[in-house]
Amino acid sequence: MRNILLIINREISIRVRKKSFLVSTFLVPLLFAGMMVLPSLLILWDSGKHYTIGVVDNSHSVSDSLHSSTNLTYVLEPDSIADIQTYLQEKNYAGLLVIGKDIMTDTKDVTVYSLRTLAMDASEHVQRDLKKIVRNDRIASYQIEGLEEILRKADVDIDMRAVVFNEKGEEAETNSGMALAISYILGGLIYGLIAASGGMVMSGVIEEKNNRIVEVLVSSVRSFDLMMGKILGVASVFLIQIVLWIVVTLVLVSVAGSLLNMGAGEVTQMASSMSSLDATGTGAGLLAKFDANGSLQEILKPLQSINFSQLIVVFLFFFFGGYFLYSAMYAAIGSAVEEASDAQQLLLPVTIPLLIGFFVLMNIGRSPDSTLGFWFSMIPLTSPIIMPARVAYGVDTWEILLSGAILLVTFVFVTWLAARIYRHGILQYGRKFGWKDIAKWMRR
Repeated sequence: MRNILLIINREISIRVRKKSFLVSTFLVPLLFAGMMVLPSLLILWDSGKHYTIGVVDNSHSVSDSLHSSTNLTYVLEPDSIADIQTYLQEKNYAGLLVIGKDIMTDTKDVTVYSLRTLAMDASEHVQRDLKKIVRNDRIASYQIEGLEEILRKADVDIDMRAVVFNEKGEEAETNSGMALAISYILGGLIYGLIAASGGMVMSGVIEEKNNRIVEVLVSSVRSFDLMMGKILGVASVFLIQIVLWIVVTLVLVSVAGSLLNMGAGEVTQMASSMSSLDATGTGAGLLAKFDANGSLQEILKPLQSINFSQLIVVFLFFFFGGYFLYSAMYAAIGSAVEEASDAQQLLLPVTIPLLIGFFVLMNIGRSPDSTLGFWFSMIPLTSPIIMPARVAYGVDTWEILLSGAILLVTFVFVTWLAARIYRHGILQYGRKFGWKDIAKWMRR
């Protein structure tokens, strides 16, 4: 145990002194903070581009009802234009809207011409205006008094509350979209961290093997202690870096929030800027959650149904379990090669289960309790990604314990096998080794 602690201390001291560690420690939080703050800045600062749309109304019944707005202006043009392309170039219009004679009966009888692809917000604006005009014409054709008001009242949205009972029997609001987002974030984060940290372990093993440092170390400590010390040392560095990322990100976001000082006026401006999205339905759900003071209380309420203490424990356990499992395999492969490029063919069987787990994660949101989700949360090579993602929706305790036990037993067995490979492979030089050689080392 003492030797393992010495190797851990060596790994930490070497890695935290590297310039790459210091740079990534501050650049990654800056990136995270930018991803959180930048959307708000863009919404507040971008007033939107102004578009001018020429209108050729062959129906002679629509143009009078087309009204310009802040970001879009309609200009009525003559019915006959010989060369539309030249006309657009001369007028410098964003587009030319040609409305057919039968627009009221044939809604496909409309075309917009442009020199380049028309921006989505301008295209949606035009479609929305035409839809409103045709709809009003059809309502008027029925000649039923108050029909528009009747239809308006009949067109309702169902705002269904989803309530679950927690372990204490208390009611708490839930939201499948929120759970889906959390599951994707947790699963994707574990996938990325395991892949990155496993690669670091393998690179470290290859580097020390090429520098012949490992020959000195093996003469002083057992190969198993050396491998475990390296794995635990890299894990410690990663843990330190994650804590620093969280702290620095929170500080940067807090400072940015204070500088922005977003109040009710800014939120109103934000809602106004997003009005085009709201009308198409993509932003309606979000904006509807803001109260008069711009509070996100309604959005955050579904988080009360999530057992965050359980979620954090499960995340940490399965992350470190998955890290130890894959790092042992990465270390074993690193001991069998002399160049990182030689490891690619050996890594394929190791990375495939990790990729399969990532692809299964994409289907977890649709049915977290499906047979697919259950079994892949039990298979130890994919459970580090799938189980934390399922926990966001709520999973029985026995499933978590069973999956954790399988992962732990598999880790011990794989580490034992990896140590046998490491013991023989770390001192092998001069030629490329394949799976036949690795299988031979495992039997020794």
